[in-house]
Amino acid sequence: ALDRVIRAIAESSSAFADAIKPLDASESGVLAEHLYAVSTGDVTHGARFADATIGRQVTDALEHMDRDALHDSAAALAVLTDPKLLQQLGRLKPGIVKSDNIIIFISGKGDDEHRLDEMENVAVVIDLGGNDTYFEGVVSADRPVLVVIDLGGDDRYRGEKPGIQGGAVMGVSMLIDVAGNDRYEAKDVSQGSCLAGAGILIDFKGDDSYKGLRRTQGHALGGVGLLIDRAGNDRYRGALLAQGVGGPLGFGMIDDLSGDDHFYAGGLYPDVYDDTPGYSGWSQGMGVGPRGVANGGIGVLLDGAGNDVYECDYFSHAGSYWFAAGFARDFAGNDRRLGATRTAYDGGPRKQKIFLRWGLAFGCHFGVGFLFDDAGDDFYGGTTVGTAFAWDWGVTGLFDFAGNDQYEIPGSGSGYTSMCGVALLFDAAGEDRYRMATTGLADPGTGKHIDFPNIGNFAFGIDYAGNDRYGGKTINNFYKQHGALTGFSIDRPALPDKAQIGKNPIEPAAGSEPSGTGGE
Repeated sequence: ALDRVIRAIAESSSAFADAIKPLDASESGVLAEHLYAVSTGDVTHGARFADATIGRQVTDALEHMDRDALHDSAAALAVLTDPKLLQQLGRLKPGIVKSDNIIIFISGKGDDEHRLDEMENVAVVIDLGGNDTYFEGVVSADRPVLVVIDLGGDDRYRGEKPGIQGGAVMGVSMLIDVAGNDRYEAKDVSQGSCLAGAGILIDFKGDDSYKGLRRTQGHALGGVGLLIDRAGNDRYRGALLAQGVGGPLGFGMIDDLSGDDHFYAGGLYPDVYDDTPGYSGWSQGMGVGPRGVANGGIGVLLDGAGNDVYECDYFSHAGSYWFAAGFARDFAGNDRRLGATRTAYDGGPRKQKIFLRWGLAFGCHFGVGFLFDDAGDDFYGGTTVGTAFAWDWGVTGLFDFAGNDQYEIPGSGSGYTSMCGVALLFDAAGEDRYRMATTGLADPGTGKHIDFPNIGNFAFGIDYAGNDRYGGKTINNFYKQHGALTGFSIDRPALPDKAQIGKNPIEPAAGSEPSGTGGE
C-alpha cells in the first residue's frame, strides 16, 4: 500500500512539474505575485478581477501551462481513493517513512493535532483514527504536492490561508476523510479548489459541515477543483464563487451522493445593481468569466438522493456569465430551491432585503446554463430574471422530470429570453403550480447590445400531464404565444407515444387561456 502511495506522489509531482514547465520566468513571476490577489484577495464581485490589466497577464500565463499534464497530476492521485488501499493503510504502524525524497508521516489512533505547515518536507500525512484537529496545510509553489488521509473519527479542519483542505495555489492537493462527522472551516481557495493547479477533497461518510469564504467547495481557476461527499446529511456554506464553480480555464465540481443536504451561498457581499437589493453569490454550478479579461470555465453541482435545500444569491445555481457554462442536477428527493439566502453569511439577520436576481438556470453574455431535477415534489423560488432565463446570446434550460412542483417567481416569468437567446422551461409530469407572470416569453426586440436586429429570441414553457395551475387558475391543454412570434407557453395532457410525435398537433381547449401577457 505504501508503495502505491509513493508512486502516486511521484507521478503527480512529475506531471505538475511538466505542467508549469512551459512558463518562462516572467510568467512564473506574474503568477507568484498576482494570481491570488487579483483573482481572489481583493475581489468582492464574482465577475471581476481586482485589476483588468494584471488579470489579463495572469490569465495569459495560465493559458501557457500544459493543461494535459495538469490533469495528469490530479489523475495520478485517484488510486488513493481505492477502498482496499485505504483498508491496508489502516493496518500501518505509526512512524515516518522516507523513500525517493518523499516523506510520509503516519499518526496513530489518538486524538491528535496536526499543524501541517510545520511539516515542511512531508508530502503525505496518514492518520489511523481518532478525533483529530488539522491546522492550515498550504499547498503552493513552496510545497506543490500534499496528500492528507484520515481513516476515521470526528475530525476538525481549521485554517485561514489560501490553498488548504484539498485546496491549492500553484500545486496539487488531495484530502481524503474516510469516516466520521467532520467540520471543515476555511476561507479562500479551499475544500477541493484551486488556482493554477488541482484541488480535491473526498469525504466518504458522516454528517459533515463545510464553511468557506471565496473560491471554495469545488472551484477551479486554471485547473481542476473537486469536492465529493459520498454519504451523510451535510451542510455547505460559502459567500462567493462556491460549490461547483469554473473560472477561466477551470473545471469545478461539487458532488454530494446522498443525504438530506443544505447548500448556502451568498449573504456577505452586496450586489452591484443600484436598482435592486440583495447579495452576490456567483455559486452552485456556475461558470464565470471576468468580463473583458478572460472567458469563463465550467461549473457543476450534482446531488444524489435526499431532500435538499438550496439557498443562493445573485448569479447562482446552474448559470453562466461571459463565455462560460454552468450545470446543476439533483437526482432524487423533494428539493427546495428557496431563492435568496435567508440569513447573512455569519448566521445573523440579513442586512439586505430577500431578493434573488439571476438564479436557477440562466445563460448570460454568451453563456450556457442547465438545471435538471429527476424526481420529487420540488420548489423553485426567486424574485426576477431567473428560472430558465437567457440574455445576450445565452442558452438555458430547466428540466424537471417528475413530481408535483411549484414555481414561484412573482416578479418575472420562466422560460424567458431577450437579446438573442434561447430559453426552455420543461416540466414532464405532475400537478404543478406556476406563480409568475408567464412562461415562454420571447422579447420581440434584440436590445441595445446586439447589432443584428433580425436574429430574434426563442422561448418555451412546456408542461406535460397533471392538473396544473397558472397564475392561480387551473388551466390545462393550451397553446399560447407570448411577446414575439417565437415565445410559446404549452400545456399538454401527457408525454406522447413516440409513434405519434408530430402527427396530431394539440388544439387549444375551450376557455383554456392562461393568465399572463402576450398576444395570441
